[in-house]
Amino acid sequence: MQNVSRLYRARITRLIAANPNTKIPLILWSGIVFSSVLTVFCSYMIGYKNRRLHYATVSVIALSFSLFLVVIMYIDRPYLGKKGVSAEPFQIVLENFLR
Repeated sequence: MQNVSRLYRARITRLIAANPNTKIPLILWSGIVFSSVLTVFCSYMIGYKNRRLHYATVSVIALSFSLFLVVIMYIDRPYLGKKGVSAEPFQIVLENFLR
């Protein structure tokens, strides 16, 4: 029973440390989005003789920034969505220990 109690306290400590109500500040989001748009715009302005290569380069840069933004959104809210952390596994373990 002491192990379950320690496990519960450790989980509560992690949840408090993670503070799921914290968000990435708006000024940081603004900077990320602005710099992404500016980089894609500047890469679009660089001229290539081969138009396909130019479109491919701009597309790869835009795609990479989009993926970065998705990763940042997942890091910003780790306890939400399908892949979020729930209390269900802990409840199952607790019920098994209490039997």
